[in-house]
Amino acid sequence: GVDCSVQHYPNEITQVELLEKIHELNQDPSVHGIIVQLPLPQHLDEHIICNAVFTSKDVDGFTSSSLGRLVQGVDSNCMASYVPCTPLAVLKILQHDVDIKFKGLNACVAGRSHNVGMPIAMILSHDAIKGGLDLTTTICHRYTPPEKFADAVSKADVIVTAAGVPGLVKPEIVKPGAVVVDVGINPIINPDTGKRKLVGDVHPDVAEVAGWMTPVPGGVGPCTVACLLHNTVLAAKNSGTHRS
Repeated sequence: GVDCSVQHYPNEITQVELLEKIHELNQDPSVHGIIVQLPLPQHLDEHIICNAVFTSKDVDGFTSSSLGRLVQGVDSNCMASYVPCTPLAVLKILQHDVDIKFKGLNACVAGRSHNVGMPIAMILSHDAIKGGLDLTTTICHRYTPPEKFADAVSKADVIVTAAGVPGLVKPEIVKPGAVVVDVGINPIINPDTGKRKLVGDVHPDVAEVAGWMTPVPGGVGPCTVACLLHNTVLAAKNSGTHRS
């Protein structure tokens, strides 16, 4: 029952023109959520464009206000801002699909993007009282030496990958029984068929070592969409202009 309008613009659109489009949507009471699809053309400032969206309509959770509020805790039903969809999806998956007491366990997050990796790390390490999982969390990124990365992953009870590197996490560095959440979505060409397919950051053989693991595709992605709809419905309720 959620109406959706996809607005396409040429790559050559100016920043002023795009900001005007966002302003129009901000002022439209029939629009409850606005998503700026990333990445943007290089001549556009992602920070300025994303922050042009009203926080009340920021259902992707990409504005500085939404991300900043996440530092203070996780509230997926907040009236003032919205949790970024992919990090929220990771949280929901771990809370509802994995029967483990996370308090005090070790986690490793591969990736530090401001809208996926870093928010995920914050959520995992947040106090449970503030909606987090009480995990002791290590963040690894492109400049983490391979041996340091392998060491961090090998000690992790929970591994979340959002690096965009196919096969980054291999079975020999994964702790037996670890929980593995693969956020990576990487298009590659199958050398046998020549067809394009999607793979994650985790090598498929990790499934033989891990105690629990999400698939790619069909894992975090569908849950991310569900979280986007959750935020959109919440935004509509908060606006007071939604249809029952």
